[in-house]
Amino acid sequence: MTTRTAETSPLIRARVAGLLYLLLVPLGIFAILYGPAALFVPGDAARTANNLIASESLFRLSIVSALLSQIVGIGVTLALYKLLKPVNKIWFFFLGNYWPKRTYYKLSPKKII
Repeated sequence: MTTRTAETSPLIRARVAGLLYLLLVPLGIFAILYGPAALFVPGDAARTANNLIASESLFRLSIVSALLSQIVGIGVTLALYKLLKPVNKIWFFFLGNYWPKRTYYKLSPKKII
């Protein structure tokens, strides 16, 4: 009797990565461009404080948008890693076996015999 494991299709993984990437754009624009530009006045701390008090919800939404953009960025990275992992398995094998040994010997103070 053989057992089968259900694997996620690369098409689904690509669509998830693309959707997360597209979600990253409006979140980043709002968090980095619109929110601070509407609230902070360069060189005038009093007006900045008044803007923050007057539109506290915009300030909080800007912070939440910045946090969500970081979380979505991590999701994009993981989704692209899962999508592209089968492409370079042999390169990961060679780098995984060669790179740590080379850097260890290069960085170690004493030669290991």
